[in-house]
Amino acid sequence: MLSDVIGALIPESGGCLGVVIDDGRYDANTLAVINDDISRLVSPLGLASLELSHVLPGLQIADVVANTFFNRALVGERQSRMAAIVAPLLKNRKIRLRILDRTAV
Repeated sequence: MLSDVIGALIPESGGCLGVVIDDGRYDANTLAVINDDISRLVSPLGLASLELSHVLPGLQIADVVANTFFNRALVGERQSRMAAIVAPLLKNRKIRLRILDRTAV
């Protein structure tokens, strides 16, 4: 899934892609693997770095949006509310939703 998502961004960046990973999300070993994987995907011109989302406002917003889409995908009482929150952003193309195919997950 990571390869699919990062791979889709590389052409849009012209090969020079900076990826910031939330340092507070997983344990150190998992973060090291994720950072190494992303670094490999974006090399030689790209960069992967770890930051704490609560310190970096843009990353915190991205974390909230990602969490909203995660909750939008879950079947439950919050699903319709999460869909309503992101609907204007999708309509105005401020954010994009890309459905992953089964080989990506």
